[in-house]
Amino acid sequence: MAAKHSSISFLLLILIVFASVEMMVPKVEAQKRCQVILDPNSCNLPVCREECFKRKKNGFGECISNTAGTAYACYCFYDC
Repeated sequence: MAAKHSSISFLLLILIVFASVEMMVPKVEAQKRCQVILDPNSCNLPVCREECFKRKKNGFGECISNTAGTAYACYCFYDC
């Protein structure tokens, strides 16, 4: 009988510990990222980053090669 009582107490203790840890861990929701092409025909990286930062509330501008691989476009990534 003592072994059964000890096992139940141990399981309850484990459940309480896991429940406590779950409540202490903050819930984080991933921020959705959006993108827009600021200039599809050319990209000057410093200008692209500055424009993106100003126009899209702290967005991050990046030069990305177009599908033909002959030019770069200015893409702006930002939190939606």
